[in-house]
Amino acid sequence: MSIDHRGLIEIPASKLEPGMYVAEIDRPWLETPFATQGFYVRSAEDTAYVQQHCDYVFVDPRRRRPPSTMQTAATTAQRQHYRNHTDLDREIATAKDDLESASEAVAKVFGRLRTNGHLDVPGMQRAINPLIDSVLRNDEALAALIRMRSRGDYFYNRALSNAVWAALLGRHIGLELATLKRLALGAALVDVGMSKVDSSITDSDQPLTDEQHVQMREHVLHGMELLKQAGNVDRDVLQIIANHHERYDGSGYPRGLIQDEIPLLARIVGLVDTY
Repeated sequence: MSIDHRGLIEIPASKLEPGMYVAEIDRPWLETPFATQGFYVRSAEDTAYVQQHCDYVFVDPRRRRPPSTMQTAATTAQRQHYRNHTDLDREIATAKDDLESASEAVAKVFGRLRTNGHLDVPGMQRAINPLIDSVLRNDEALAALIRMRSRGDYFYNRALSNAVWAALLGRHIGLELATLKRLALGAALVDVGMSKVDSSITDSDQPLTDEQHVQMREHVLHGMELLKQAGNVDRDVLQIIANHHERYDGSGYPRGLIQDEIPLLARIVGLVDTY
């Protein structure tokens, strides 16, 4: 057993115990069926499942929880298997109403952000939760509606699109519901920092100067500040905002992270945001 420079402890997968937090594994995350990049071990079944795919892992002792707080119902490290259980025509009718309601709610969140600088994170989560539910019922309805949607303020329209596409991709790779909600929320919030960038830059239809590009990139830091001011924001959401412009080959910003240095959910949102 050894401790690396990040404070993570390397142990054989067979030595995992309920309450331990697996922060890294001995191979790329995407080569495994694990739903998230990092998870708690909740049961002996989880330990056995990890052993099937890893020889050793890295646990974070700072995030250990008492076993009594762990859900023992089982192997949350596995990917979920979703299937459509409403037909497309029926879901489109429901999803259309959900999308209109979400659009109004998200517009209010962005409106308050612009007027008083306060970011209502719970309000954003409430707005997009019905969209996630629709994606789980049928993976085609909202996708069709989002493709056809063109009206509305650019930033909150983009927030809705990001949330829907992230939820669709998360559903496809089998993320559990709680993770899907954090993923979609992070995707919806990636551009909140733009509210702190000079409007002459964000509204410009001309090529940006080098100095303007630098200011535009600062929206990542502005977004982190807004989320921290909002308080009680999940760590996964913070990581999405901080890293959604990082790129697998190291060409991204602000830190030039590469490959698995970029959290999985941030990689997903980076793809969605670019798309």
